[in-house]
Amino acid sequence: GLWSPLRHVRRRQARAGRPVATRDRAIGVTSSSNVRRVGGCPRRPVAGGTDLVVGARQGKAALPEAIVAIDRIDTLGGIVEVDGGLRLGALVTHDEIVADRAIRERFTALADASAIVGSHATRTHGTIGGNVMNASPAMDTGGPLLCFGASANLRSASGERALPLEQLWTGPGETAADPRELLLDHGDDDAEH
Repeated sequence: GLWSPLRHVRRRQARAGRPVATRDRAIGVTSSSNVRRVGGCPRRPVAGGTDLVVGARQGKAALPEAIVAIDRIDTLGGIVEVDGGLRLGALVTHDEIVADRAIRERFTALADASAIVGSHATRTHGTIGGNVMNASPAMDTGGPLLCFGASANLRSASGERALPLEQLWTGPGETAADPRELLLDHGDDDAEH
């Protein structure tokens, strides 16, 4: 589960005298919005947590001060064909993308990119939502998502909005998403690739 690799990193940070992240678990999109800020401290939503663990283990970045687990919010999962396109829930793993017949047949570049993401463990636990929201220039799925005209559907307490990925990504590791917004899903509208 999510907490197993984070537990190891938290112990190392505690031994090194670095702050240890506090955590909470959301049970739904609404509860996620409610626990995103507690006691004045913004909480980072985490599903697979693979980028956080790798970054903390390599000393690139400490864990966020506070996190909220979104890995059990069922409405953030699923792969659905919509009007000739595709909707990928934020919690869809890279393995799920590779295994999906419609993606392999009609969005081959995305299936191929997901098949080479990191290690087997990363593909099993890492999510397309985390991949997109971490905005790493090295992400394998970014190119295909841009080619397919993907957009990010974001939600906060004040409402929902869709943002094309070319507008979402503002720089390496940076997005135009408000810290209070949660990624719900991605829409891939171009089914002809």
